[in-house]
Amino acid sequence: MQRIPAENRTGDAKRRYARGLDGLRALAVLMVLVYHGNEEWLPGGFLGVDVFFVISGYLITDQLCAQWQQTGGLDLTTFWVRRVRRLVPAVLVVLAVATAAATILKPSLLSGIGGELLAAVTFTSNWWGVVSGASYFSQFSDQSLLLHLWSLAVEEQFYLVWPLVLLVVLRLVRRRSARACIAFAMACASAIAMIVLHDPGADASRVYYGTDTHAFGLLLGATLAIAMPSQWLAGLKRPGASVLSVLGLAGAVALAFMAVLLSGSSEFLYSGGFGLVAVVAGAVVAAAIPTAGWLGRLLSWQPLRWIGLRSYGIYLWHMPAVVLFSASGLAVSDVLVVGLVTAVSLAAAAVSYRWVEQPFRRNGIRATIRRLAAPSRTGDTRTGPAVLTGSVVVLLLLAVTGVVLAPPKNDLQSQIAAGEDAAETTPLNPSPPPLVAPSTEVPAIQGTQVPAIEERRVPGTGVTAFGDSVMAAAGTALRERLPGANLDVKIGRQMWDLPELIASERDSGRLGSVVVVGLGTNGDFNTSTLERVIWEVGPQREVVLINISVPKDWQDRVNAKLADAEARWPNVTVVDWRTAAQNHPGVFWDDDTHPRNPNGTGLYVDLVVEALPPQVK
Repeated sequence: MQRIPAENRTGDAKRRYARGLDGLRALAVLMVLVYHGNEEWLPGGFLGVDVFFVISGYLITDQLCAQWQQTGGLDLTTFWVRRVRRLVPAVLVVLAVATAAATILKPSLLSGIGGELLAAVTFTSNWWGVVSGASYFSQFSDQSLLLHLWSLAVEEQFYLVWPLVLLVVLRLVRRRSARACIAFAMACASAIAMIVLHDPGADASRVYYGTDTHAFGLLLGATLAIAMPSQWLAGLKRPGASVLSVLGLAGAVALAFMAVLLSGSSEFLYSGGFGLVAVVAGAVVAAAIPTAGWLGRLLSWQPLRWIGLRSYGIYLWHMPAVVLFSASGLAVSDVLVVGLVTAVSLAAAAVSYRWVEQPFRRNGIRATIRRLAAPSRTGDTRTGPAVLTGSVVVLLLLAVTGVVLAPPKNDLQSQIAAGEDAAETTPLNPSPPPLVAPSTEVPAIQGTQVPAIEERRVPGTGVTAFGDSVMAAAGTALRERLPGANLDVKIGRQMWDLPELIASERDSGRLGSVVVVGLGTNGDFNTSTLERVIWEVGPQREVVLINISVPKDWQDRVNAKLADAEARWPNVTVVDWRTAAQNHPGVFWDDDTHPRNPNGTGLYVDLVVEALPPQVK
């Protein structure tokens, strides 16, 4: 490999380091932390992951391109070894500690976790989520300690493949603009794949998890690195840096608005919105690098930098903290829970950064282990290494014991899946027949006049029901009791998804004479949204609203709005699931939200059927 003389090399790692990106990492990880702590506070906080993707794509590509410029080649073996040092030790520690903690606090969290652990250590968690059907946006499915590792899997797969692609591009294409166009075309292909593969009527986790459908943020970051290397950006004078700062501020404001206004069920995101997020995040990334830019200086604020430098550890630790606090059953407010989760995540990340991430990153895996096992230089005792070794052994024994002896996996997911399948089953009587057959007479038998025969209606004919995972959990029982009903359930569905869906069903002639709505479990909604739902249904149809029973602070607000709707509109009836469920112990799964077979689902269906008009029962 031809080497370029040192005097002709341009830039070095130290000059390319941008402190503003640390501050941007901090903001991104705080977005995700707030989202997982309480989705209602920041419905689009998960977009922080996309900001991370753009930053990672930029930094990795910038590093590789700088190496190519300096040496005329890429040392991919060294690159991959450094990635392993950077990522793997911290992940292994989190897996061991989280599993051991769950063994002590709530062993049921480890039920069926073997596949997740294997996916975590092989960085394939995103595809495991696709295969296992784990919904990222369902707030009330079985909580997973490791759900968040999907994004690390996407990044690691990118780190494995992209350097090979980039090496080919660098060798075959000389012009920087052409190289950037190739990277941009690949980003567009990934974004288009998300648009094409997304099914608006299904859970979006497949296209959200997929490396093929969610690599565009990484690739847009790569495009930016090729077009605007950090060395060039860092050298911008004040006028150019100020223009970038303005563009970056506009991007930051756009990100903030999307984080507040959008949610995981927003169809806009899967129709190109995620691509827009990556573009505006790219503007912030570019603005954070110039040393002469005021936005970069703002993002270089030391407290933000402290968080940003530890953002990897914070991201790793926060999800186990959220799940374990939720599983503890502590009767504390969401504010206190989020505060405790934040404190634990920051503390654990600080320890990890000091004793795991930095040593392994600088010294390598074997050298770090030898140093930890070596006796203290100031004395002859080996107490320190012995304590460390003993702690590791106890931790691993707890983790292995928890996995091996975990109780059988709770059947909520299977129950919901069966309910979804039942809901998709074609109703026995898809076309509502007339309530009474035409008044005809059959021939008299032995002089006796036989009265007109009344046609029997299939129960549920004329009923259209829309619901979230709670109704899905009762889907099998609903189908049995109302075989003629049209059931439309979707995990994570929100009330604001409903107006357009109802309008579509109405305009196509599929909307029944009775509309049942079981939504609100996943978050609050505006009164205007509920008004539009009722307006789209129309006054000629009956509306049955099922209130919610969920241990979240929006429960009472949602139920108050439903009760107000019943008082305002004569065609609206509210099913008081909340009161009935509280008066019947044992109807819920452990999440205190989903009805459990058979008592909970039976009660749920009894209440719904009782509220229906006689002609559709």
